[in-house]
Amino acid sequence: KYHPKTRIHKVTVCYENTQYSFNSMVDTGCNLKEPFSGLPVIVAEKELIHENEIKSEKIRLVPYKTLSGEGMLKAFKPEKILIDGKEIKSGCYIGVSNGKLTNEIKSLMGSEITEGL
Repeated sequence: KYHPKTRIHKVTVCYENTQYSFNSMVDTGCNLKEPFSGLPVIVAEKELIHENEIKSEKIRLVPYKTLSGEGMLKAFKPEKILIDGKEIKSGCYIGVSNGKLTNEIKSLMGSEITEGL
């Protein structure tokens, strides 16, 4: 199970008249940024986001490095994103991971995203 200090937040993503809601864990080691805007990226397993519904011209490739390797993550910027019901005005990207994250965790975000909550 989770360590008591683990922070889980409810994320709601609004994109093209579709709403995705899922829980995301704050990971202090997750500092992924979209390279052009510098905006943070929330990583979500592909089962949480229907990747085929995202327009290809809206997808940005975000380079990443982990202990198990490196690669490119497909990411998109939603029209609106809420964390625990509060809109993130500065915006962020959602990166769709083809791999599995850890255990029951299906989404990770950096602590920077939740600082203003």
